[in-house]
Amino acid sequence: MIEHLNLKKGDVLAITGSCGKTTLLFSLAEKLKSRGRVLVTTTTKIFIPKKDEYDSMFIGEMDFSSIKDNTVTVYGHSIHGDKIVGWNPSFLKTISKYFDYILIEADGSMGKPLKGWNDDEPQIPLFVTKTIALVNPKVLGEKIDETIVHRLPLFQEQFNKNSEEYVSLEIFSKYINSNHLFKGHCGERFYFFNQIEDLNSFEKFFNIANNIDVEGTILWGSLHEKKVYNFKSIAVAILASGFSKRMGEDKLNILLTNNKTILENTLDTIESINFKEKFLISRENKFKDIAKKYFLRYLNNSFAHLGQSEGVKLAVNSCSSQGIIFIPGDMPLLQKETILQLLYKFQINDKIIVSKLGEELVAPMVFPIKYREEFNDLTGDSGGRKLLTKHPFITVDFLDKKQFLDVDTPEDLIRIQQLLEEK
Repeated sequence: MIEHLNLKKGDVLAITGSCGKTTLLFSLAEKLKSRGRVLVTTTTKIFIPKKDEYDSMFIGEMDFSSIKDNTVTVYGHSIHGDKIVGWNPSFLKTISKYFDYILIEADGSMGKPLKGWNDDEPQIPLFVTKTIALVNPKVLGEKIDETIVHRLPLFQEQFNKNSEEYVSLEIFSKYINSNHLFKGHCGERFYFFNQIEDLNSFEKFFNIANNIDVEGTILWGSLHEKKVYNFKSIAVAILASGFSKRMGEDKLNILLTNNKTILENTLDTIESINFKEKFLISRENKFKDIAKKYFLRYLNNSFAHLGQSEGVKLAVNSCSSQGIIFIPGDMPLLQKETILQLLYKFQINDKIIVSKLGEELVAPMVFPIKYREEFNDLTGDSGGRKLLTKHPFITVDFLDKKQFLDVDTPEDLIRIQQLLEEK
């Protein structure tokens, strides 16, 4: 986390949000003390720390002459019950010169992942250089009640005026984008999405992260597992420019036994994943209407006759994200969980991510957009596979071969129809 935040001597870090603030506070302090003097304090309240989490603690007056190098000092105004009451932000400025790093818990939520915000919250001092807001994505989809919301009536007034029963993506996005987490702060801003420890929580995080439209670096991971990653935006490109020569008819428009076309079945798979950008690449504007139906940006491939590489280049050159996943339009059995596994692997690596069945490398694949120039050099039907011969890549092994079946021939179509009927 220290490296992700780029903490240097003289930095003052404020921590806001919920679910892990105190843990992060003292974890950072323990690591930073090898670099100098560390002050841990609050502008609200924090629980009295364990004795092994600090070297000295002062309540009220502080003996600055006793502060030693490479130590953690806890400082508070007073003690109320089992909590340390913090100082006025302006007072903390006067003692900052005695420390190399200052860590401030600047927000309170009674241990709940969401809250209604008072006008004077959070309490971020003006001299703070960096603020990190902790967010728990697991609350997405949970029932809105007092078990997850601090000051429920105020939260409802601020973010849920339609009285929805569950935390929707819209409500959570409104909460994040309201700027309450950084109110009054003008330095560097960081989000940290905590407790992402399985594919379900990753999906929630990914959907939320792509809805953030205020300034700030997005980090994610797990304090418990001591994992921190930078978020990378990813676009999805559905390739639908082929001529279906082996099928003898436009295969993507063939209606399957579930009364949806092959292309619609493929698009259904990605519909619930909140990509920052979604592209449908085809020719002669034939899928323009279906792109609109699924809220995709339609890209007309005028050079489809030159091979698959033209559609790939069109997508890459239209993309402003940091990565892009290519999915053929004729994979109607592809599972959402498979796509999420590929996205997860790309998030924790900066390499090409490839699906693997046994010894065979198959689509979908995820590519860093940094290879844009090399994509533009592709010709014919080579597609992105040519880049695999030039750059390191990571494979994700899958056992279920059925979901990777594509439809090229009448025999493929019969097999797909049978599998759909079995479902």
